[in-house]
Amino acid sequence: MAVSRLVFACLTFASVIPACRQFDSKEIDGGPNTQEKAGAPATPESSAGVDSAILERIARYRAIEEKRGRPLVVYATSTRSNATGRIAEDTIRVFMDQIERVPADKQEIDILLHSSGGDGLVACRLMSLLRERFKHVAVLVPYSAMSAATVFALGADEIVMHPFATLGPIDPQITTNLGNGTSRTFSYEDIRAFFRFLDREARIEDEARRARLVEKLLATVDPLFVGRSYRASELATLSAERLLRMHMTSADEVEPAHSIADALNKNILAHNDYIARSRAEALGLPIRRDEQIEELIWDAYVAIEQHLRLREPFVAAGTYMEDQKALLSMAAGQAGMVPYSVINAVAESPRLLAEFRTSGRILGSKDKAGKFTTVAVKMKSGWAEVKMPAPHHE
Repeated sequence: MAVSRLVFACLTFASVIPACRQFDSKEIDGGPNTQEKAGAPATPESSAGVDSAILERIARYRAIEEKRGRPLVVYATSTRSNATGRIAEDTIRVFMDQIERVPADKQEIDILLHSSGGDGLVACRLMSLLRERFKHVAVLVPYSAMSAATVFALGADEIVMHPFATLGPIDPQITTNLGNGTSRTFSYEDIRAFFRFLDREARIEDEARRARLVEKLLATVDPLFVGRSYRASELATLSAERLLRMHMTSADEVEPAHSIADALNKNILAHNDYIARSRAEALGLPIRRDEQIEELIWDAYVAIEQHLRLREPFVAAGTYMEDQKALLSMAAGQAGMVPYSVINAVAESPRLLAEFRTSGRILGSKDKAGKFTTVAVKMKSGWAEVKMPAPHHE
């Protein structure tokens, strides 16, 4: 029986390591002392190096706070190939922790955002939390805030985009898991495009022929999922409009808010299309240009990019091959184990550090034909607070 999943992002929001096969630790257990057998620790950086990197990021966050005169919270989900992260419900509690650390007299806040998307309803709730607490919310986008991240940004009084930055469409995607183990992803806009094709290109006016083509469509896509896609599309527009109305409050802004929401949902033909700064301005979004702020948020992004290793795809086989003891075990005909650890998301500020980390072991083996294979064994994943290091003193 097919099952559907609705998300505002082009991909789901779970934090995953999709490149390798994954097994629960109950299925494959390396046994005790596996880390010592594997040799290299999951986090090879020295403590001093980690502390120095954290302090550098904090310094860049503080530079933004000093320039803007308000608290900053950084929220980034990983866009690292094979180690992605997505906005998900577990982020809500993390945001609450960050909000609670902001001094009570502060009524304005900045959110530096980097994400490819995820659960649009979670994005709405996160912005609602901020609007309940603060009188003014700004979203700073140094590089990418796509799909559900764009939904989040719609609730901001102002959006500061670096010239390199992009937003994205908000049309919700439905992933249908089929009985044969495959899946199909589509949106309501795909259904609408089918009927536009019949009218504009094929120009099929005969009702009997149209009925047969519609029957073929419904044989491919369950009618129930067609209905769900329509509801999801309506919800996307309504949610976006509701967020826009948080700051577009006058009576003459009702129609513009609806037009912006509708355009982001229905008028962009590809879900992975990119909305650059000038295009966002043309849509009517509250874009603010400030070269000094743009430079500061880019500096912060570069530090985040390095921390999450966004430009280095996670490759299980490569990680395994870097471990000498594991290679010796494999050469001796034994299965070797190498620990791995990747960061899927961070929520950081000068007041609190938190990260979503996935860790486990990579099992490597060689068959009789000499073929080398690796399997990632996911052991643990979730949010955890990171200890704030003491400042260095000259």
